Amino acid sequence: MGEGGNLIMSASVSRRPVFGRRVWHFLSFGGPGTAVYVCFVLAPILISLGYSLTNYNPFRGETHFVGLDNYRVLLTDEEFLTSLKVTSILTAIVVIVPNVAGLAIAVLLDRQSWFFSSLRTVFFVPVVLSSVVVSVIWTRLLDNDGLINQTLRALGVDEPPGWLSDPDYALYSLGAILSWQMLGFCVVIYLAGLQHVPQELLEAASIDGAGPVRRFSRITWPLLAPALTINTVILLISAFKIFD
Repeated sequence: MGEGGNLIMSASVSRRPVFGRRVWHFLSFGGPGTAVYVCFVLAPILISLGYSLTNYNPFRGETHFVGLDNYRVLLTDEEFLTSLKVTSILTAIVVIVPNVAGLAIAVLLDRQSWFFSSLRTVFFVPVVLSSVVVSVIWTRLLDNDGLINQTLRALGVDEPPGWLSDPDYALYSLGAILSWQMLGFCVVIYLAGLQHVPQELLEAASIDGAGPVRRFSRITWPLLAPALTINTVILLISAFKIFD
């Protein structure tokens, strides 16, 4: 019993320095980042949340608790609701169109040749273009006297639509522009996901009689879930930035 007790005591004593070193390592590596996050991200969020429940006026210095009244006013404001509706429609366009089109293009470009490699580069070019360049390009194309309307007039359309000036078309034109700009990013992410699909599984399914559609739906598509998640998150962030 004496030797067993000594062994237990020595083991517990030996664990203490190890535990202390782990705590010190955590504080030295994670402490600064955690402190910065708390000071510059978490604390401002909590303070803003607290202010949103009051009628705080920085000029008068008066603060009165009003509960959820500010949110009620916001949710009944016509301008806010209109902005929210427009942003929701634009978000749906920007998330769905590049994802669907990007997946289709990635499947077509998943070939090993210089031609398809060149096409991948072409599709990715809009991603690296600045917003100024993109706006200039599409303004020249979608202007009332731009290339698209001139082509429509040449085809016999007397009054082409105002793609950027007409409220019925402007939102969808903006969605098309943003989708075009983000399409290359989705293509690259899906291509990276397709490269990690085991060819052995596809060959085995083909031997078992599975057609291309069945192989894609049962093997390829489930393995592309991480790529779909990445694209959706990035597209959501890009779309909601427009709300600002």
